[in-house]
Amino acid sequence: MEFKYVESDEPMLTDDCYELISNPNIYIQVCQDGTYIINQYIPRQESVVHYPEVYTSLVKAKKDALKKKVILSAY
Repeated sequence: MEFKYVESDEPMLTDDCYELISNPNIYIQVCQDGTYIINQYIPRQESVVHYPEVYTSLVKAKKDALKKKVILSAY
């Protein structure tokens, strides 16, 4: 199991997601329209990178999330 399902505490404000266990800053957002988006939280900048691909397959999103390089901030 490489991902952990995280249910939103506030479903009206945030979506559920699948966190990458080896790096919880990389996660797959479960969108309300049934699609998936890969995001990465950058702690030093307190910001999120939203990758442009939109997935209809959770399996494909998980495979691609595992390939993402960790972005490090110089700030």
